[in-house]
Amino acid sequence: MHPWASWIEINAANLCQPLCLETLYPNPDQPFEIDLGAGDGGFVIQSAMQYPEINFLAIERLKGRAMKIAKKADQLGLRNVRVLRLDALYSLEYLVPKRSVSCLHLLFPDPWPKRRHAKYRLLQMPFLKALRRVLKTGGYFHFATDDLNYWQQGLALIASCPVFYKCDFPRALPLTDFEQMWLASGRTSHHAWWRYLE
Repeated sequence: MHPWASWIEINAANLCQPLCLETLYPNPDQPFEIDLGAGDGGFVIQSAMQYPEINFLAIERLKGRAMKIAKKADQLGLRNVRVLRLDALYSLEYLVPKRSVSCLHLLFPDPWPKRRHAKYRLLQMPFLKALRRVLKTGGYFHFATDDLNYWQQGLALIASCPVFYKCDFPRALPLTDFEQMWLASGRTSHHAWWRYLE
């Protein structure tokens, strides 16, 4: 059992049981956002510090990264952050409650740049189906990547789903650790937001 209050313990007994937001957060009625593939947690930690009126869930498959986020959240006393170490798509399909998410951030996922590996990219039709399951009507989807091919593929895929409408996001957002390094090297990144209206 992990000692950190922000760590969500998953085992065989609750692997298929939807998360209960009422027991995870001190203020469960606040808007609920997900950082999917949270990496080292720079984005979700900064977001939680800037916006204490929002509850955040960091989903990260790699144990070391997930542990780092949980420890940091607890060191900073962030009660509006929880950390789930699990596969991204499985989490959306089975654990995140239906129609609960105000915004889902998919920031710099693995681009699988080789053509023969593109089938492993997360942003494909099964992901959009899971996204529609968890987003509230009026909720936002935020996608960012540094890979131009993935960017173009993502735009085309989402454009094929008429319940997503391209829009601006209503508040300022911090940069991920990766994006800060990427931009500092003189390279560019791509961001877009969509609103889910169904």
